Amino acid sequence: MTYPTIETIEDAMSRKRHESPTAASKEKVSLWGLVLLGFLASLALVAALSYVFAAYTTQSLTPLGNQQTLTTDQQSGVLRNAVTAGAALGVGVTLLLTYRSQRATEENLSITNSLLELQQRQHDTQVVSALRDRYSLAAEQLGSKKLPLAIAGVHSIESLTDEWFAERNEVERQNCVSLLTEFLRLAKKDKDNLSDVGSLITATILRRLKAGLEEGRYWGLRINMAYHAPSNISDLYVNGAQLDLRGVRAEDRGDHDLGYMARWYVAAGSVDLTDLQLDMGNLLFQDSVFHGGSVRYSIDENGSGRGRIEFNRCTFSGTKFENVEQSRDALSLTFKDCRFEDGSFNFATYQRPKSLSFINCTFDKNIFTGSKEMSGFDFTELLIHNCEFADGLQKLETRKAPEVPERD
Repeated sequence: MTYPTIETIEDAMSRKRHESPTAASKEKVSLWGLVLLGFLASLALVAALSYVFAAYTTQSLTPLGNQQTLTTDQQSGVLRNAVTAGAALGVGVTLLLTYRSQRATEENLSITNSLLELQQRQHDTQVVSALRDRYSLAAEQLGSKKLPLAIAGVHSIESLTDEWFAERNEVERQNCVSLLTEFLRLAKKDKDNLSDVGSLITATILRRLKAGLEEGRYWGLRINMAYHAPSNISDLYVNGAQLDLRGVRAEDRGDHDLGYMARWYVAAGSVDLTDLQLDMGNLLFQDSVFHGGSVRYSIDENGSGRGRIEFNRCTFSGTKFENVEQSRDALSLTFKDCRFEDGSFNFATYQRPKSLSFINCTFDKNIFTGSKEMSGFDFTELLIHNCEFADGLQKLETRKAPEVPERD
């Protein structure tokens, strides 16, 4: 059985060089013959039309026998009308042929596009299949008891999130991130064997939540680090991500506990800081900008009720802060050297903080949801020290917590 061979460019050029002159001359003869045929057809058309117009003018079917009745002007008019009609007919035929050629070209283009779309779908199917095979392999590596293989699995999953972005498949990107966060939960349980892998996953996630990452590398996804997030997180950029940091535990600093969050930028999305395990410690936000999105927070109901969230040198402009405490007076908030350009703090009747403190702060707008005037909002305890208020904005004044009557 023989197979057809594919002619290369070099073979085709060599074949052209060795073609006989007779073949080239035949092509030239055919072209000249076509030109001559067109010329003769045009003459025949003009002659036929001239005969028709002459017959019409002389009112005779044999106009050639009645030339004496045609004046010179009539003969010129017959010839002129014949040439004009022939040209118009030629234009019409040309337009018809052009239209048919265009239709044929459009049909061929449509067929070509359909074939290209089919090829693209086949290619996309192959790419997706290959990426899913790699995901399965990376998941097996991630679950390996051998540390090098598990680390390779983390890097493979991270790489896959970028490739799924190139395929515009956010579902598969989310699956990759969810696999890492689920393994992070397992790593926390098996600290002896998986702690190194868990630390790598945490570092990978936080690295992908940095500002300035090129499109596709930033993880604006649902990221569940509940009860496994570190107590110190710096340079976090929240723009579209739904970040679950429930259960953050303040780090033991000897005489006090501290959770340190520096240089955050919250633009859109959400951060869940509920069930904070502060005990008697502080969660400190420093040099951060809250420009949009929302932050939900509460303290662990089993704690001492003496925890505090503190904001130093922060700017608030549009971010909604929502206290979701289940018990009254469980958390205190302190703001130092902060500016409130906009934003809102939402406290339901049973969710108000134990105390609010504003020290060296600047207020441009009313920031408390549910109150037309800032001073009309009811706090358990409010401390105001050296603060500035925009013109027309009612000032806040310090007031102590009301005494709670003793129960019988």
